[in-house]
Amino acid sequence: MKTNYRGHELIEERVCALEATLYNHVCLNLKRMRGPLNLKLPRVVYIRMSFDNDTWWCLDHSNNDRPLFAWTGFDAAARQSLDAPVPCRLLIFSPRGEEVLFEVLRELPREMAFRLRRESEGGADVLTPFRSR
Repeated sequence: MKTNYRGHELIEERVCALEATLYNHVCLNLKRMRGPLNLKLPRVVYIRMSFDNDTWWCLDHSNNDRPLFAWTGFDAAARQSLDAPVPCRLLIFSPRGEEVLFEVLRELPREMAFRLRRESEGGADVLTPFRSR
């Protein structure tokens, strides 16, 4: 059943859990950058990630930033420790979202950890605060 989510046609919704390390790294980057973030994944050329506290969007940069999928409904309070997975919902907006999901899950933790290391070493970064259009 197709529904609408923030103006985008939703084709599937799943209950899932994100690895604690990924969730913690994204939250740390959000706090350090003080707001929503954008990130291009170098090994997944056409993908742009957009993060805020409520929703993490995977966007098709080659198709006018059309949403492919998003994670939302994070329930960090439900976990027993900081290293436990974080329950959330996965929203899929395109069949292509299903195709790139595993690529993003492989590359995103590496990129987030890299950004945190670079920042702690005082280097410039490619994570940029989100600017509304």
